[in-house]
Amino acid sequence: MRYRLMATYRGASYEAGVGPTDKDVTLFAALPPPEELGFQPATGHWRKAVSRAEVDAIWESRPSGMFRGEPCLVLDDLGEHLHIGYLGHDLARAGRLGYSEMEPGVFELLATREDVTDITEDRVDHAFLPWQDGWPGGEAGGAADGHLPADWKSVV
Repeated sequence: MRYRLMATYRGASYEAGVGPTDKDVTLFAALPPPEELGFQPATGHWRKAVSRAEVDAIWESRPSGMFRGEPCLVLDDLGEHLHIGYLGHDLARAGRLGYSEMEPGVFELLATREDVTDITEDRVDHAFLPWQDGWPGGEAGGAADGHLPADWKSVV
């Protein structure tokens, strides 16, 4: 379980990445998908580049939990440890909890799996994505005020 971008393509879910342009999506599969889908083998996975228009849906898989009484986001599962990010609002408390500031206002740490409790995985669907025309706040590329659109929602 880890934070990742996902996409639905022809009825199946795949991990996804955006690029090389903002209208391109690369799909990733751990196991070989049906041959007729045209995925290509790569080291340790299968991949396929498609246009954004070919993808049915894109969402974020956002696992979150509690670390020492404060909310956290699970960024990666490293086996016995979880790479987590602080979701609270008290930056001094983040430091007292042992988080390191990776960049201004961004706190992360490696925690033992047992120290992260109440883990749930939310699906955050996106009606608009930064690279789509119609993105709230103006032109494609992001909201003018840097905030997420009001129609983004979390579904458990």
